[in-house]
Amino acid sequence: MYDEPNTVGHRIFFGVYAVAASDGSAQGQFLYRHERADGTLAAQGRADVTCLRVTGNVAVFTAIVPEGQGSARNHGFYVKIIDGGRGPDQIVDA
Repeated sequence: MYDEPNTVGHRIFFGVYAVAASDGSAQGQFLYRHERADGTLAAQGRADVTCLRVTGNVAVFTAIVPEGQGSARNHGFYVKIIDGGRGPDQIVDA
């Protein structure tokens, strides 16, 4: 659940599958669903992973919603995930 201004009670679901090549390029998919506090849909779709960096238990990636996909067209995502091991993961997005 989100508790930031204008998103209190919103729920965000996502999944990502991405790989980085030895030349530094990345490819993959980021799937997302954003529901408002009342359960109505704010945005849903997929984005193409454009950059990926993994160091230890931290992964950072960017993804762009392609033209004509989903309800957040041309939207960019920046996501940082810290693997919590046996505990919860920490997720930061922008």
